[in-house]
Parts: sequence; structure tokens; C-alpha cells
Amino acid sequence: NTVGLTTWPTAALNIISNAGLEPAYVGLLNGLVQTNLAYKTTATSSTDYSSGYSASKANDESAGTLWSSTSVDANAYWQTDLGASHTLSVVQILFRQDYDYATHRQNFEVWVSNNSDMSGKTVACTVGGTPLAHRSTYNCPVSAGSWRYVRVAKTDGTSFALGEVRVFGAENNVAQGKTATAFSTWSPSFPASSAVDGNSGTIFASQNGATQWWQVDLSQQYTLSQAQIVFRQDAYDYPTERQNFEVWVSNNSDMSGKTVACTVGGTSLPYKSTYSCALPAGPWRYVKVTKTDATALVMAEVRLFGH
Repeated sequence: NTVGLTTWPTAALNIISNAGLEPAYVGLLNGLVQTNLAYKTTATSSTDYSSGYSASKANDESAGTLWSSTSVDANAYWQTDLGASHTLSVVQILFRQDYDYATHRQNFEVWVSNNSDMSGKTVACTVGGTPLAHRSTYNCPVSAGSWRYVRVAKTDGTSFALGEVRVFGAENNVAQGKTATAFSTWSPSFPASSAVDGNSGTIFASQNGATQWWQVDLSQQYTLSQAQIVFRQDAYDYPTERQNFEVWVSNNSDMSGKTVACTVGGTSLPYKSTYSCALPAGPWRYVKVTKTDATALVMAEVRLFGH
């Protein structure tokens, strides 16, 4: 076996890309599969044991990494900002898969709030002094409401560690498998459909030049809350792909009567990052991502959460 891979061979990438339902049937998943809203969102913590155990390790969808507080942190917590308020269903906590520290699996709470400082919080779940099982997964149902921030907080003054925190919403990614178009494509290998195929290992890429855009037709109007743009996850870091663009919403395919939901300027977003854009009250049928300079538009995935 080969472990610790940071890049994948071409043969493996082809297998990953072709896995799952064929494109004609992807739409069957809509309304059936919940999306992890916490994946690669902005995570913070009370302390980090070291850079290798940073807050981002608990929402990278890798069970082999983990966040850990320092050993002397008496108020240990991990928190994520979902980027916008969502109707949530479950917060799922995957504990560390390596060493068995029972204290990491007891005496903690799950909080939800619409304020980053957790003022006005709701305590969704409380786990007491009986440790949960080693390598287990804990599911915390979230009470009614719409929430932006989720915190997992220790209550006994001891250190804390989490393998993964997943936040599932009552909303679905309504863009997956829908019809996408673009002003241009770099080549047939990077079609507009790659940004709604549910696979962040594939990319849509336009050519360079003015008026580059990508658009999805949701086929009907949805009440949307958030757009997530996942930038390319491969070995190529082109900062111009992550700057100078806007997200538009409309009920007309030509974008007449559009609303500009978000604008990103000349400061490039981080490499391999996910950008969250809160969408205005709708409902909406068409969503466009458009470049505002003359460089290529490249995205791995566009997710639109709504119902």
C-alpha cells in the first residue's frame, strides 16, 4: 500500500473521476444525499497543539488528520463558520482514529449560533462523563432554526481532539447534475459540466480573454441560501483564477434583472480554498459566476444550497 499521497497518478484520477452514477443519472441524488456544509469552511479553535493539528484538519474530509488543542487549554473548543445561515439537521463528530484517549470523547457540548462569539447560542447536545467508544462517530441532531456557526466545546477543562466534524443541512446541493454552460472552455477535457459533477477532482476551465463566465440552469426556481465555489485542488496554483469575479443570480437565462450576490476583487483567495457567498432572497433559477478581468475562470465545483 502507498500512504501519505498528496498527488494522484493519472490512472487513479481517471478512476476517481468515473466513479459513481453516470452523468445522466446524477440528478437522482438531489433531495436524497445531504451535503457536508462544513467541508473546508473557515475553522478556528481555542488553541492548536501544533501546525500539524490546526483547526482546518477537522473539516478536511480526511479521517487520518485531526485537530488537537494544547494540553494546558482549559477552555478547549473547535468552531466553524458556514459562511451563511442554514437549516441544519445533524452535526456529526468523528473522533481520532489513532490513539485511544478516553477524555477526548467525554464532557463536551455542541453549540449553534448566528454570532461568531456564540452569544445567543443554543446547546444542541451534551455528552457527559461516560466516554464514547474509541474511533466512534457521534451524531448530534440540531434543533429547529437557521444557524451559521457551529462549535464543539469541552466542559471539563481538559484537552480536546477531533478527527472530523461534518455539518449536514436540511438543504441540498441543488446544482449537482444540472445543465451548465460557459462562454468558452479551455479544451473538451474541461467542460462546464465538470463544475456540477460532484467531483472536486475535475475542473471547468475557460480560455483567457474578456467576458469569461460559467452558468448553471437549476431547471426550476429554488430558495437558495449559499453558493460555494471550490477552486482547483490539483498541483497547479494560479492566483488569477481566484480573484476578480462575481456571483450573479437571476430568473432569466440572459441574466436580465440580475442581482450581484458577491464580488471578489484583486486579492487572490487562498490556494485550494472554498469560497462561500450568501445569496439574496429569491427564489432563483439561474446562477452565473463571471470574471471581471481578462483571465481564465477555473473552478472545481460550484455548490448551491437550497430547497
